[in-house]
Amino acid sequence: MKKVFIDLSVLSVEILSAIAKEKVDKEVLTALAENEDYSIRACVAENPITPENVLEILAKDTNYVVRGAVAQNQSTSENVLEMLAEDLEPSIRVRVAANAKTPIKTLKLLASDECFAVRRAVARNVKTSQNVFKMFATSQNVVIRICVAQNPSTSVDILELLASDEDWHVRCVIARNKKISPKTLEFLAEDEQPLVRSAVAGNQNTSEEVLAMLAFDKFFNVKSSLASNPNTPKEVLTKLSSDKNDCIRSLVAYNVNTLESVLEILANDKDADVRKSVASNANSSEDILEFLSTDIDSDVRALVAYNAKTPLKVLEILLKDKDKNVRTTAESTLKQFNN
Repeated sequence: MKKVFIDLSVLSVEILSAIAKEKVDKEVLTALAENEDYSIRACVAENPITPENVLEILAKDTNYVVRGAVAQNQSTSENVLEMLAEDLEPSIRVRVAANAKTPIKTLKLLASDECFAVRRAVARNVKTSQNVFKMFATSQNVVIRICVAQNPSTSVDILELLASDEDWHVRCVIARNKKISPKTLEFLAEDEQPLVRSAVAGNQNTSEEVLAMLAFDKFFNVKSSLASNPNTPKEVLTKLSSDKNDCIRSLVAYNVNTLESVLEILANDKDADVRKSVASNANSSEDILEFLSTDIDSDVRALVAYNAKTPLKVLEILLKDKDKNVRTTAESTLKQFNN
């Protein structure tokens, strides 16, 4: 196909910036990289298809916005990223530290940067080495330790170390982590901070024994996490189903592990939100759904109409419901039946 050349000099800054962001001919990007307007050069610098040699030139641009765009570009070479890691502008180093293409050795260098934002970016980078994570795990800055605890690349050994952190925010993050062992979760289940125990109660790695122990916890957040956890033992959910708090009973009513006999009781709950949860539960029996199809609350009936387990005969009755939303939902569900 014959190339069509455009006179770039007659185009506005807005149009040139838009062109610089697109997958255009590399010759066009090379030409735009020399534009006197820094915003256009920055657009070229962040374009993933910009040639490597052009990015190398833009990495030495006098404008820090342009250099920053190069620093965050996933196509920037390791050599250029290493050079930008020594840039005097902190925001450039932050972008280098956040770039997944930055070499491990460069991240190690930036881990000792005087700028907090740079160190935080290193702590968040999935390519950061375990040695750096281990160093950060003893940092005096709690935000750095939280970033390490949240990083999916952090080893289990380091996470276990952070389980004893002096700050409860760190322990709370650890308690939510899916890589944490049941033994460590058992340790955190006795934490003095309720939100840490709540995180343990919501973790699907927590053992049934620990979940049963947490059922006696007085704090709302712990009980709500227990009621939501699909691994919570049936006897614990049964205990929580009689809780005074409507929200707790509603969460139990929605839990797929809740006994059918308990769902039958909750289908008669005084609180409409609890009955809505029963109507939404994928494990509610056809008898329960048929019972709730005559509920006084139209939202409950609509959720029955939406439930895939609702019998055909019930859906046909709901087609004649006095509420338009119920009728429309029943009609939509019936169409899925027919398909």
